[in-house]
Amino acid sequence: MTVGPCSDTPVTPGVVIFGSTEFLAAYPEFTGVSTGLLQANFNLSTINIANCCGSPVVDPVVRQAFLYLLTAHITFLFTPCLANNQQPPGIVGRVSSASEGSVSVSTDFPSTPEAAWFNQTKYGAQFWAMTAAIRTMHYIPAPHHHCGDVLGPFDIANGPGWNNGGWQF
Repeated sequence: MTVGPCSDTPVTPGVVIFGSTEFLAAYPEFTGVSTGLLQANFNLSTINIANCCGSPVVDPVVRQAFLYLLTAHITFLFTPCLANNQQPPGIVGRVSSASEGSVSVSTDFPSTPEAAWFNQTKYGAQFWAMTAAIRTMHYIPAPHHHCGDVLGPFDIANGPGWNNGGWQF
């Protein structure tokens, strides 16, 4: 195993610009899809992951991976005929059992509708698994004040309402 050095260089902020050539190199199964449709699907993917410098996904390289996975997921779901004559799935969820006589199919529907929507494709399932950390709540504690520091319920330095670390009503 080769191990590279850690970099102390901060992440360069920026937005991800969709590149159809780069996308198709990563996902060649979408070669038959027009670049205009791929761009539109990329634009849709930015609804799920903010493509801005204030995004919860700070590193634009990681954000690009997420946005491209979402673009592939959306394209697979909504494009009628893909390369290799693959058809988008017609059911939501994982097939848990199937019968042959009188044809029967059962699916597992995950506990959240969002998970079900993402788990329809391998791209969405990978996106869902990889973004678990950014889909959780993060606790941000109240600002800490020392006894002489509080200016009252409308502390100009720390915003209105904070008084000794709690919300003042």
